[in-house]
Amino acid sequence: SLSFFTFVGCRPDNNNNDNGDNTPPVTPSTPTTPTYDYCDNIWEYYLSDDNTYLSVEYIGGDVDELTVPTSYNDIPVKSIKTGAFSNVRIGLLTILDNIKYAQFGIFNSCRINRVIIDLPDDYDYSHFAMRDCLMSGHTYINYLEFKDDVKNVDTSIYYKKSGVNGTAQDFPVKYFILPKNLQTITIESLGYGRSSILYKGTLEDFENIEIIDENFYGGSLYPVYYVLYTYSEVEPELNADGTAYDGMYWRYVNNEPVIWEYTPII
Repeated sequence: SLSFFTFVGCRPDNNNNDNGDNTPPVTPSTPTTPTYDYCDNIWEYYLSDDNTYLSVEYIGGDVDELTVPTSYNDIPVKSIKTGAFSNVRIGLLTILDNIKYAQFGIFNSCRINRVIIDLPDDYDYSHFAMRDCLMSGHTYINYLEFKDDVKNVDTSIYYKKSGVNGTAQDFPVKYFILPKNLQTITIESLGYGRSSILYKGTLEDFENIEIIDENFYGGSLYPVYYVLYTYSEVEPELNADGTAYDGMYWRYVNNEPVIWEYTPII
């Protein structure tokens, strides 16, 4: 895990009265593009056009753990801005169900070990969270985990469509962690099987999930297969000849996902 935090602080606010540190506002010599509405030295907050909710952008540095805020100054946070986590390394990022949508490419050029997401029932899937996030850099997420109450994962919000000049690039998520009670998920959301699945139920449970192929970019472009691990709290049984586990399994160890790997006794 990461063992340091790099402090960055609020950027100069050239158009708003709140600099985030109770200092007088900066007066620009020429008009500039409006920046944030509020700042707390870790997050910048942008007020919606109807003044009812905030969008956030992370401005801190590399950090072990980070949770997207739910509100600021009693105004709810409902959106994550484009490039909100660009160019940082995060050990564990938690996104709670107050987020209704995430804007284009929020994970551009970042390194995150584990992202935990709790999608609300009214999540706006028309806003893609990770699609095309590699266009200007390299993104790597080791684990993308959906909390237990998530029932549906829809549309290609986690699928990388194309790279430079339209060429396909590697899918940035290594493992998806899916809840046992998941009901539907699209093939596009899983990157057409280019990531492994750590499923919190049994193989029989997984077969009850409806996996939808929306043919979003032409389903024949990628082979549809899944490297699937199912959950086992205890050590799995061995196969008939005793050389390996009878299936592919994973578990949590100290709240961290771990693959069961059999080591023969010599």
